[in-house]
Amino acid sequence: MHPDLTIVTDQLLAAQSVIHRLAESVDETTWVTRPAPTSWLMSECIGHLTLTTEAFLPVMREQLQRAESRARRAPAKMRRSFLAWMLCRALEPPARQKYPTTAAFVPDEAMSKVETLAEYDRSQEALLAMIRLGDGIDLTRIELVSPFDSRLHYSFFSALHIEAAHQRRHIWQATKARDRLAAAR
Repeated sequence: MHPDLTIVTDQLLAAQSVIHRLAESVDETTWVTRPAPTSWLMSECIGHLTLTTEAFLPVMREQLQRAESRARRAPAKMRRSFLAWMLCRALEPPARQKYPTTAAFVPDEAMSKVETLAEYDRSQEALLAMIRLGDGIDLTRIELVSPFDSRLHYSFFSALHIEAAHQRRHIWQATKARDRLAAAR
């Protein structure tokens, strides 16, 4: 695998491991309890990650299936765009600013740990498979339109970094929810 894709893959696998440890650290009630009236449940934080990954997958798949996308070989070094660098920086925990999401990316209901993790793992594996499919291709030249805001365009490679930063942000948010619930007991 391309070294730059290995870095992103390792970040996504690390996030998945942290999410599982986080889920193991709480009981079912804590998992589905809101720490404050306007805060997300731990279940919602992870469910949101599943929804966002699932929104990116068709866009990524469509672009990878295009002949012109597959024709470009990966450069020795892949780089994120400046926009992606800025988005990643803004997303990295600790959160310095709240970014509201649209209703489509808010889970409809709280799910059990088992359900939440199963859906998350399924979407994460699909994302990792998409990375493997793109290995050897110049992912910096494949442009994606953000499923969240059609005004945002960035490379496939940049989207992977944004996704990894986004996962770290919501892991931080879920951890904060857990800690606030523990402190309230």
